[in-house]
Parts: sequence; C-alpha cells; structure tokens
Amino acid sequence: MPRRNGKGQSRGVGEMHGSIKIIVALSAQAIGVAAIYAMRFSRFVPSPLETRVAFAAATACAIGGIALGFTQARPGAGRWLQLQWVRIPVFGLLSFGFGYLAFAAGFPAWYTAAFGHPSHQIVTVEKWRFPSRWSCAGPDIAEAPFLSTICLDYKNEQIVPVGSKLILRGAATDLGLNVETVAVP
Repeated sequence: MPRRNGKGQSRGVGEMHGSIKIIVALSAQAIGVAAIYAMRFSRFVPSPLETRVAFAAATACAIGGIALGFTQARPGAGRWLQLQWVRIPVFGLLSFGFGYLAFAAGFPAWYTAAFGHPSHQIVTVEKWRFPSRWSCAGPDIAEAPFLSTICLDYKNEQIVPVGSKLILRGAATDLGLNVETVAVP
C-alpha cells in the first residue's frame, strides 16, 4: 500500500530519491574521511585480496563520479565545473583515487586496528621516496601498490637498499597489516 503524504496523495518518486541522495552523500563523506586518513595517517599494508577488492570498489566509485559528472552544474559553480567534457573525467578520476585510498588503506586499517591480532609480514623495498611537504621519506614496498605506508629516515637508504627485505610487525587481519614496527632481517 503506497504511503500517503499529509494531503492524501501518494509519495512521489522525487521524495524517494531524496533519501537515496542522503545515503549517497553520507557514503561519499565516509569515503572522503577514510581516504584522507589513508593519505595522512595510515600505515596499513593491504593483502593481495584487499588490493583487488579496493580496485573493484574504486571502479564503482569512479562510475558514480562519472554519473555525477553528467548532472547539470549549479549556475554559481566555477567555470571548469560548467564544462561537462572537463567535469566528467575529473569527477571520475577523483572518485577512483579517493575510492582506492579509502578501500585499500582507510576502512581496512580501522577494521584491523579494532579486530587485528599480532603478526608480521616480510616485504620487498621497491624504491625510496624523498620527503616532501605532504609525505615523509621512506621505502615504497611492492606489496602495497600506490600507497606510501612506511616512514623511515632517508639515511636508512644505505642500510635498506632497493630490492632488500623488511619485516613489518603489527596488528593483522585477512585485509592486511597495520605497521607498528619495521625491522631489517
């Protein structure tokens, strides 16, 4: 039986879409917070399965971003937002990036912090990155693609050259490992 509003009329489709818009907006905010956490604070190394799940979730986020790009921009929006041929790929790429960060190192890091058990993982140093305003110095590891999870003093480059192994210790689940300590074998 259809629900009726105060005037004796059935609730329209527009009202139903309002609750979906709220759910989408809250989901986007949660993904944004998790992505920012992943960029600034996370020391999480995802498992190979979690990396695949993160790529799938990021693809779904990108599809949502592209769909959002097809909507009409508000009249007061910036000039580049008025151009649909710019808006669609930008929204898609930003949604993919934020989605990957959120599902690769944001949400799983929180889950692992709450439900993880002590463990360790041996990883391979892929390259060293220099410190910048936005990130610390440290090795990029092959097991965590596109994530800068370990911060070490750049002087350690001679101790831990590219191709060498590191032992990461911390809380772990099937999703991955929250790095607490780093050791050289």
